[in-house]
Amino acid sequence: MAIRGFGASSTGESSSTSTSYATKTTYTFTPDDNTSYVYIATFLAQPSITTVYELVRLRNSTSGTTLSELRLRNKASTDYMSRAIIWGETFGTSPGSQTIDLDYASGTGGTAVRIKEAYITVIKLGANDSFTVDATREIVATTTETTVTTLTTGTPPATGKYAILTAAAFDTEATSSAPRIYVDIGGTNARVFIHDMNAAYTAGSGEVDAYASVYVTGDVSTAQTIDLQAASNGATNDTGIAYKCIVALWLDDFEYWINDADDARTTDSSESFITKSTVTFTAEAVDHIIMAGNFRDSSVTGTSVLGRMQVAGATIGGESLEQPNTSGSGNQMMHMTCYLASLSAGSTTVTSQFSTPVSTTNTAGCEDSFVLVIQVEAVAGATVGPGPQGPGNEFVAFPDGTIDPTLHKISNGISANDNERIREAA
Repeated sequence: MAIRGFGASSTGESSSTSTSYATKTTYTFTPDDNTSYVYIATFLAQPSITTVYELVRLRNSTSGTTLSELRLRNKASTDYMSRAIIWGETFGTSPGSQTIDLDYASGTGGTAVRIKEAYITVIKLGANDSFTVDATREIVATTTETTVTTLTTGTPPATGKYAILTAAAFDTEATSSAPRIYVDIGGTNARVFIHDMNAAYTAGSGEVDAYASVYVTGDVSTAQTIDLQAASNGATNDTGIAYKCIVALWLDDFEYWINDADDARTTDSSESFITKSTVTFTAEAVDHIIMAGNFRDSSVTGTSVLGRMQVAGATIGGESLEQPNTSGSGNQMMHMTCYLASLSAGSTTVTSQFSTPVSTTNTAGCEDSFVLVIQVEAVAGATVGPGPQGPGNEFVAFPDGTIDPTLHKISNGISANDNERIREAA
């Protein structure tokens, strides 16, 4: 199997007082002919003053195309906001080298903005994957869930699971309004995200925030329809939504994957990090894409809650710290980290966690938590042999180059907890 995941990162803190964009991290690659790729950018942003916006964009600097653009504003100047951008592109014949940049700038010259823990992850899509994107800003002027983008997958090659990645940039045309974003899969809400904005949107200015999440389906054997939906929270509080993206990854086409999810809301006030989702697996010493996240809220307006991902006990992507405008589950703050990891062989644990800060009296809530690990590189010494490629058809090759077609590197087995694709001999 060819390598299907790539990435770049810049984890240290960078700052700028300029209104001109500076590049935080960048990844350059040459796409294969007639292929599609998905980009996932995650980062922590900190506008240093609550009245100043931090501009963040994902851009293909080769084509000059902006793939998404945000205008972020903090409730508290000390907070670090965890945000994500997801986008996809399809290339034709001889596309040439492409450079993907994650850029940032200050909304007001002379006022500092900061960014750190920035990652760009690139996934090459396979024959059973699909995506749709739409950069157009649409206005939703109703409290009824309204579909703004739809993706219908092809018929799966067998019974298995999709990872559904969704993202958008959103705003409100009323101050202190809470836009709503939904992910509907086959008529059922898989995600509901409500975020109270700091400021109203106006063309060329105002707040534009980010939504992103990951959802792994149950076993399916038919085409799936995924609707990205939006709604306002009042008759005059129109919601704007742009840079909409839906991606469906057929997980069994990858070398190995494992996930855990906990969508129910959990609350805690212990001031210690609580593990909401976790996986433990035996890693191969090859590249994996690891992503984790959650939606959090606070029982006290103006009191922050924290989120983080840990891999083998180390915090990856930093700790987000963000204050809500309103208390309770009606105002959620996202955390998401995605990165390309070169793991060491052996047992590895990945967790999605949340907490209240020390010396606070609030209760933190957390829901729609996920961890997803995808092995995107074959183990050295194993190559794809004759016959159709795909799960169960990747034969073991020995160092002398001979191939034993009776030994399969990976099967289509599913573990007892139904969230892991098993490596075993056929």
